[in-house]
Amino acid sequence: RKYECNVVRLDSSPGIRTAEDLIAFSQLINGSYNGNKTLGDFGKQVNGEMIYSLLNDIELTEEDCNRLEPIGYDTDIPFSDIFDGKGYTISNLKFKTHNGYGGFFGKIDSSATIKNLNVDNCLGAIIVGDISSGMGIISGRCYGSISNCHITHSTLSNNDCFYTGGISGYTNGSIINCSVRNTTLEASLGSLGAITGYLNEGNIMNSYSCNNTVNKKTTHNGGICGYGQNSTLTNCYVYSNNNVKGHIIGTGGHATIKNSYCAQLPFINKNAG
Repeated sequence: RKYECNVVRLDSSPGIRTAEDLIAFSQLINGSYNGNKTLGDFGKQVNGEMIYSLLNDIELTEEDCNRLEPIGYDTDIPFSDIFDGKGYTISNLKFKTHNGYGGFFGKIDSSATIKNLNVDNCLGAIIVGDISSGMGIISGRCYGSISNCHITHSTLSNNDCFYTGGISGYTNGSIINCSVRNTTLEASLGSLGAITGYLNEGNIMNSYSCNNTVNKKTTHNGGICGYGQNSTLTNCYVYSNNNVKGHIIGTGGHATIKNSYCAQLPFINKNAG
């Protein structure tokens, strides 16, 4: 008896495998690409949604970072699809800023999801122009969802941005199952948090900050969130963070904290968050 079947090669599926792929993908999303790749090389439609996938760990060089653009780098071109990191890691990222946003992703639209992505040894930002609207290692400004994303052994420092966070600078969406560990975050104005700088009518769930240094010269800095406005933080955990004003939230208006705690947190103002 004879059987026939189609063999699908795993290495032929669409996705991002190399630094060159990642650079091309960022430029294609932003409309600045001049090569022969298409977005179909990096993702596919699933149930009406476009999903782009990372299919390898990627170690970036300084030259790579100079060519890489924030994905969805301004108000008119936000990232509005799904990016699935598949649990892989991007290392040695140094992202550019553009039109007020700084991060691996610039602006994440309300319809977008970033998930299953690790970033290790982020080296900070290449400052280009204004960055007032938000700076974070995963995204400058998030109106959608960031889930299962993890930052380790990284540095993020700026003196010009109002909202700075380890995961997202400004968040008006959801951050779920995320963490920032062994990372230094510094800012001289606005709000700064190990997970997000400013949480506005958003929510953070099942996320934690561990062994970080949060250096802030003004009052809005916290172990999870710098400033929370009409927002909810649930099942969050802070361990051994230095220099923060608030255990979970630095300051906030009508922010709700549920089932969240901290341990071994030195230099605390006990009257804060």
